[in-house]
Amino acid sequence: MKKWMVGRFTIVLVTALLVGVTSVAEDKAGANTATTASKQEAAIPAALPIVNQPVQRGEFLKLVVATLELPLEEAAGSGYEVYAKTARDHQLYVETDFPSSYQSLSKPITRKEVARVVVRATGGNTQEDDKWMYLATKSGLLTGLGKGELGEDKTITQAQADKIMERIRTLNAGGQLKADKYAVSSAELAWHKTNIFTVMPEFFVTREEHYKGKTIEDLWREDLMVIETKNGLYKGQLDALIAIDLEDPNDPNLKLLDPIQELKIDFNGARINNVPVDNYPITDWKKSYVLLFKGRTIYNKDKTKFATYQHGPLTSIHGIEPPDYQLFREKKVLNQAASLYRKEANDVEAYIIPKEGWIQEKERQIYITIKTPALSEWVGGIENVLIRVDGPKYIKD
Repeated sequence: MKKWMVGRFTIVLVTALLVGVTSVAEDKAGANTATTASKQEAAIPAALPIVNQPVQRGEFLKLVVATLELPLEEAAGSGYEVYAKTARDHQLYVETDFPSSYQSLSKPITRKEVARVVVRATGGNTQEDDKWMYLATKSGLLTGLGKGELGEDKTITQAQADKIMERIRTLNAGGQLKADKYAVSSAELAWHKTNIFTVMPEFFVTREEHYKGKTIEDLWREDLMVIETKNGLYKGQLDALIAIDLEDPNDPNLKLLDPIQELKIDFNGARINNVPVDNYPITDWKKSYVLLFKGRTIYNKDKTKFATYQHGPLTSIHGIEPPDYQLFREKKVLNQAASLYRKEANDVEAYIIPKEGWIQEKERQIYITIKTPALSEWVGGIENVLIRVDGPKYIKD
């Protein structure tokens, strides 16, 4: 692909832009058969002279068509529309991404739109509109903008577009790309409201037969994050389950724990007025993950039957157990999942999970639940299982 250097004369810039407008007419005049975009100079997208200038939608489609060396066919319209048709014919682009009109194709392309095109260009697809960025970042086709920022509504530059084309070629040639784990984490949260599979994948493993035809991430039951009693008295929702790596100072979600020095581990010891007597800050156990549950109560029509908590439904994580409970309770050794608090027990809906030192009982799976805060077992309380996996099943480190 012919690249333009910054600093060309204005007349060269004008000529380059005119190529995009006149290339279709030249195609019709020069040949009756389909041509290959990467082999015909008039059909190759003219790279923008200014590397920091936003790339237009039509320009990006031209770049992808050229990168994949797709044949161009005669089509109604002019300029970028012929490339949009070729991209559409090869399932790289659909009209629901953005219209194929001249006005639409002349607008800068967003990173979210880029994600859809590049995932299809490397053989991927999804029916979930919020999954494209996850697929694009996990494969390494797109990286974040720093600190986990996805910038889905931001544009890309010509220099960035050139790098993306290189990544497409690498993947299609059987190579692999390094993923930006912080961007993948953010994209997973945006997709199905949790990032547990990105941040702590060694915990959430299971037999392939459990997700036959899908991926393990598809086991997460986003549809069960809203919980409602059959009697219509209570409804709550988990908005997000966020995994945070305490050992990673660059984890973009660490800020959600601020002020982190106030967060303490509840070792189920003595309490006075619901305040644990012991004071063990989580910063003493940095080789751990935190699972932060962000939820809310949608309605509670009978407070004599259901409690109303600021964080919404009750939560639990099962299967991450201590090899010796006395070490946990009396010696304050973190060898199981434990609740966190700031000023009094249960004022934070979060758990700390050590990376090592815990066990799973035989045939005990790891699973996460939310349940209605019923004040007794007779009032119609229910529980939803959001994820259930075999887990790593090791006994001791």
